[in-house]
Amino acid sequence: MATHDDQLNSQRPNRKSYGIAYGSFLLCGLFALFTGLASLIPASSGWAGGIGFLVILPLSFLVFAAWCTGIWQTIVLPKQPLLTALALFSVCYILEIMTEFGPAPFYNAANWVYGAITIIVSLYWFLIQR
Repeated sequence: MATHDDQLNSQRPNRKSYGIAYGSFLLCGLFALFTGLASLIPASSGWAGGIGFLVILPLSFLVFAAWCTGIWQTIVLPKQPLLTALALFSVCYILEIMTEFGPAPFYNAANWVYGAITIIVSLYWFLIQR
């Protein structure tokens, strides 16, 4: 017969659930840094269109699915301050990219800032807090 502690343990999310959420945001951060690097390629070189169309566009569908997974896991799992901060930061980043709100330097720095902060927080969870 199952005890009360067994029932509580079966209802608690395991580290794998949080790992999926943090891993999803880590993938989004890596993609943001990659697009930041790709934006440094001069448009006249001919490589910019190829990288954008053949690499960034297909990866963006995967990253969108990862972003949705991370947001969903944040909503479903018991609240962790770091995970909630990542989710809110990701929503702000997506809104910034879609609306291009603010001056051009702010928009251009969004990929770098989002990528760096998301990678640092995700790696902190994977390497230290986990």
